[in-house]
Amino acid sequence: MTDGAIACLIRAGWFAGREVQIARDRVRYAAEGYELGPDAEAFLREYSRLTVDGGERHAIVLNGARATEGIYRELVEEYESVALTALIPVGEYHLMTIFIGDDGTFYGGNGPAFGAIGGSVPGLVDWLLNDAEAVLPQRLPNL
Repeated sequence: MTDGAIACLIRAGWFAGREVQIARDRVRYAAEGYELGPDAEAFLREYSRLTVDGGERHAIVLNGARATEGIYRELVEEYESVALTALIPVGEYHLMTIFIGDDGTFYGGNGPAFGAIGGSVPGLVDWLLNDAEAVLPQRLPNL
């Protein structure tokens, strides 16, 4: 974990033991055809409804219900075929949708660009605020 990423999360309102109600999120996900696994549920309870200030970069918006509004389910299914795991949209960074996989890995997708972008929330924040100008690892040929 990077101290900078943790500090950004704390400034956004996160604290150890934070827990938000996600009943409305569950309803929204179910309506969009998503099944929340344990990693997604735990992430949403602790980190949903946070906006991490990106400073000179874009803000990271961690909000599950909002993230489902900006992406077509068919595109998520295409990403899932590459990731080989179910994906749940949990946030946004500029034009990228942030997902958590059933394997606990974070992924980012923007049209044909898709790839793994972190194995922890601080790692995800660190990558987005410091390395997000790097190209996502995959270019999907069908998109």
